[in-house]
Amino acid sequence: MRKNYGFTLIELMIVVSVIALLGAISYPMYTRYVIKSKRAEAKTALLELSQFQETYRADNNRFSGSLSDLSASENTENGLYKLSIDFDATKPREYTLHAKAVEGKSQTSDEGCTELSLDHRNKKLPADCW
Repeated sequence: MRKNYGFTLIELMIVVSVIALLGAISYPMYTRYVIKSKRAEAKTALLELSQFQETYRADNNRFSGSLSDLSASENTENGLYKLSIDFDATKPREYTLHAKAVEGKSQTSDEGCTELSLDHRNKKLPADCW
């Protein structure tokens, strides 16, 4: 009597098919997770800028319209987002901070969340992205 060692071609094809199916399901979920986790960079930068604005207001009795006044960079730490401030000098107690995904980076595929904003009342938009 002869002993068989190993696998048949059918068994190997089934294993390969199962692995391909698992990969096809998990890869898109993984990429969405990575994009969502990188969104935290923008949130952190906006919250930090908001704190800088409050410190600036305590010293100058108004908010600033300039990132340089706040000693802040124009880009986030890893360069995924560009930061800006909407400020109207006629309304010195109001501002809106923006973080917009930089073109050519992975965050531009973050549907509906390529631009985050935070204002002086702590209103966060779009709400689903926060």
